[in-house]
Amino acid sequence: MIYLIPALISFSLGLLILKASLKDRLPGLLLSVFLSATIGLGASGLLTFTSFILFNQLIPWFVILLSLAVTGILAIILHREGRLFTSIPGHASGGDTYQIQKTNLVHVPAIIIVLSIITLGMFTFASLYPYGGWDAWGCWNFKARFLFLGGNAWTGMFDPALWRHQILYPFLLPLINVWFWSFGNTATYAVPLAMTCLIPLLTAGLLF
Repeated sequence: MIYLIPALISFSLGLLILKASLKDRLPGLLLSVFLSATIGLGASGLLTFTSFILFNQLIPWFVILLSLAVTGILAIILHREGRLFTSIPGHASGGDTYQIQKTNLVHVPAIIIVLSIITLGMFTFASLYPYGGWDAWGCWNFKARFLFLGGNAWTGMFDPALWRHQILYPFLLPLINVWFWSFGNTATYAVPLAMTCLIPLLTAGLLF
């Protein structure tokens, strides 16, 4: 349950970035949710990398405080501009009044049911392979563990001797896993397993 905290922070950060970027041109409710989750995860991964830039290693408390600070600063700026609570997803501003956009929410329950069924199927399949396939444990989770456990030797994952682990693969996804691990202080495989289900769902939601 502790990993719900970083998930909530990431979603809030993504929503605030979305509001700050699009101002009064927010999309409908569903697209705002999927965009906020996607942007938030990416932003959390990038903020986690800040620790490696400044200290050459992961400092969990710094990453957490930095994320909270950025989220808080964005919230304060939007509040001062009067857009923190008024320009909510699914609404459009019009002078001093706010009108609900013509967003058809009739399909929302059906979408939720379909996504729930898909999620159950993916989670069941992923649970059969808790460490994932080669790309999962040999590349992405491999880098995530280097970042989380390697201290200032984390750059060792770029050693040419580890070429089988695809050392040139980008590591935003591993950084997202490290962001969640920072709250539990352990490199549990529950996080990569959850990302196995969450990222395809967010992708499908954005495409929809």
